Amino acid sequence: MLLVLRDPSCPDAPIGVDVGHLLGKAGKDGKPSVRGPLVEGVEGSPLAALRDGDKLHIVAAGDRRAVAGLTPEALVERLGALGLGREVRLDQIHLLADDAGTGGEASYAQRFAEALASEGYAVQEIKAPRGAVRTAPSGKVLVKPSPGEALAGGNADADGYQPSEPALNHYAGPAIKAKHRR
Repeated sequence: MLLVLRDPSCPDAPIGVDVGHLLGKAGKDGKPSVRGPLVEGVEGSPLAALRDGDKLHIVAAGDRRAVAGLTPEALVERLGALGLGREVRLDQIHLLADDAGTGGEASYAQRFAEALASEGYAVQEIKAPRGAVRTAPSGKVLVKPSPGEALAGGNADADGYQPSEPALNHYAGPAIKAKHRR
């Protein structure tokens, strides 16, 4: 599921990720993207549709302190209000928000994983970029590493963005996949 969250105090804040690009990307089997369905707005309980093993992709404006203007604890509360159940064991929450993974163990993503666990939510891993994030027209996620993040350089474009890979993301949570561990 792809959830778009906006900061109510700044609803026009730019989001670097093009949702249309994400939804247009085909899955590994050629079928429609695993990132859908798209949920926008803040009404009802759309997250109640999530099941064990699902992934939740959250697209929002972000920085090292907030995602959609929310602290990690407030984001957990918001997800609960949108219907995320404590009984559901999500495989991953992917925070597609600038700098949500910057800072490693002190990152927003790390604090979000801790807040989820303290509130009794079962999410195996949180994935978040260690820099600015955007998408290519193909739907591929691109990351521009933040200054100070010592990351292996890949095939960067003229603006410094490169295809997302484990080294360009911070992973947090109780069951980080082996391929994501460093």
